Amino acid sequence: MKRVKIVAFNYEAIDNEAARGQAMDHAVNIHRLLKNGTAGIIEIGGRLNKAHQLLGRKRFATWCRVEFRFSQSVASNFMQIAAKFADLPHLEKYHASALYALARRAVDERAIRDCADVARGGEIVSKAAALEAIARYAPAAKVSRPDAVHQLRHQVRRLAGVIGNQALADELINLALELRTASRAAPTEAPEANEADNRAQTKPAPEKPTTRPTARPTPVPEPRPTMPYQDRPAPRRPAAELALA
Repeated sequence: MKRVKIVAFNYEAIDNEAARGQAMDHAVNIHRLLKNGTAGIIEIGGRLNKAHQLLGRKRFATWCRVEFRFSQSVASNFMQIAAKFADLPHLEKYHASALYALARRAVDERAIRDCADVARGGEIVSKAAALEAIARYAPAAKVSRPDAVHQLRHQVRRLAGVIGNQALADELINLALELRTASRAAPTEAPEANEADNRAQTKPAPEKPTTRPTARPTPVPEPRPTMPYQDRPAPRRPAAELALA
């Protein structure tokens, strides 16, 4: 039979007894609040913020992972929601995923106000409604450059392979939304301008005049003058013949 290893956070490693007791109290209450759905998100984020101050960054990450199986991004989502929406009315009308999307730093305040109006009217603010409000006021100029679009595509592909919880899924959806906004806002040239550029590029170059080199005449050797027979010198006789004569 396979043994199951139970891992618990070592509270004895916290030297300060008061901080140790507060961290344990936060853990007990967060476990309780996790069962309450959206209603407990603000208090969970507030307790996580206090625990972060007590434990420090490195020990806080271990505490979140061991106690609640929270990644750093999940804990950051709770903390951002608590810091940004502590006084948000009608919080029970919001889905948790909608709050995750609205808590991002780049979200326009007008999108938050539109969602607050929906909640004030008694309707549920779903994730789709929150994303629609965010897209309505998304600054297209900041993500319209081709290099920014390429970076967003890379982030979407990277996150698609490592999704393991709701927070990463929400992050992927938000990046996909920004990618869609960037693609729609990318500047496109007029067809007439493109045709003019194509004509300019394909215009044939002017022909250069081609002149064939003129063939140089082959020089004809001049005839050597001939001497009359009588004026020719007599052939020289060998020395042996002269001696016998």
